Amino acid sequence: MTIEKWPRWADLPEFHALPHGWRLAYLTEVAEIVAGQSPPSETYNQRGDGLPFLQGCAEFGDEHPVTTVWCSEPSKRAPSGSTLMSVRAPVGDINRANQDYAIGRGLAALVATAADPDFLYYGLHRWRASFQRLGQGSTFEAVTARQLRQVVIALPSERDEQRRIAGTLRLTDHAIAKAREELDSARNLNRSLEDGLLTGQLDPRGRSKTKTRAGDLPQGWSVSPLKTLAEIGSGITLNQDRAAKENACRYLTVAHIQRGVISDDDPRFLELSDAERKHRLLETGDVLVVEGHASSMEIGRAALFEDQGEPTTFQNHLFRVRADRDQILPRFLLHILNSERVQRHWNAVCNTSSGLNTINRRNLRNVLVQHPDTNEQQEINDALDAAARNSAQVAAKVRALEDLKRSLLQNLLTGKIRVPEGAIHA
Repeated sequence: MTIEKWPRWADLPEFHALPHGWRLAYLTEVAEIVAGQSPPSETYNQRGDGLPFLQGCAEFGDEHPVTTVWCSEPSKRAPSGSTLMSVRAPVGDINRANQDYAIGRGLAALVATAADPDFLYYGLHRWRASFQRLGQGSTFEAVTARQLRQVVIALPSERDEQRRIAGTLRLTDHAIAKAREELDSARNLNRSLEDGLLTGQLDPRGRSKTKTRAGDLPQGWSVSPLKTLAEIGSGITLNQDRAAKENACRYLTVAHIQRGVISDDDPRFLELSDAERKHRLLETGDVLVVEGHASSMEIGRAALFEDQGEPTTFQNHLFRVRADRDQILPRFLLHILNSERVQRHWNAVCNTSSGLNTINRRNLRNVLVQHPDTNEQQEINDALDAAARNSAQVAAKVRALEDLKRSLLQNLLTGKIRVPEGAIHA
């Protein structure tokens, strides 16, 4: 069997130089294709009667499909261990059936017949581009069972090599799952530390608590309106006269200010005169607060500006908060403004108009800020920064493992890298 017989697949490079011991095959030679079919509506139920029913990839969970609907008389069944693939937009999403399912028209089940089931599952991740191309060009992106039967794949002839490839990828999946669990734990620790340290509920000094307008706080902590701790400034209103010319200055928008992070994506520039720069430029330690957002959970989100040598200002839908560092440290203030307590406060007092939730300057000036002395603030900052660094390191580990898996899918499933006998106990 040679590739010349299937010119439609000639753009897949692995089909041109198959490694020794590999072969081409139609998908139907190694798997039975079970096209989903929606059962009569009267057979649906939420009592758990029959089989769990999956209509499409929207019900694919992180590890296995999740559904709350059952079918007492399934039209089509995906057996446990089969590979589920979405055949309606988006085409090509892949999951495993961890039990028998009833499947609707948005899915197809591929049941291995002459291939290792795990190899088939991982192979479909590599071959999904073939399915997605089949679905292109139609008004509604979809792939039919007839089209699936035209798909050609490349695979090792020996089942043992298929198992070794699948075993390698399975180990990678286990490492990714473990790293993701570690990341969840690190993020949960972050949230617990933020909640405990910023409210004084987690107090290494073990001080007694005092009732305040910001809750029960350790003795020695203060509660102050923001206006007594910081200078609050407004940004620049954009208009056609602000088009960048000879005095171009970078400016930050709401989109740049994420919670705790300033994005470098899509840099913007405006015209800012020398006279304006004296009081309009941002300084390291300025906290930028979002004035309004369509989501009530995003109003008031804040990020800390750090000067990187490029004069920068900000638009009028942001507030600049410049801390009095004798009373409050900028990073501690950032943690407070992004805290759950302050978020609840904004949800209670924000104004809503035309679908936009907003806070005004007066709201911001009067928001209450709890704070110990600056030495203790720095201790809290250090603890939260250490937890954040740990989360960032674990997140980087997850990304590295995901990159590794993508590389392995490319190289193992094309035979560029061979797994020697005895290397994997599959």
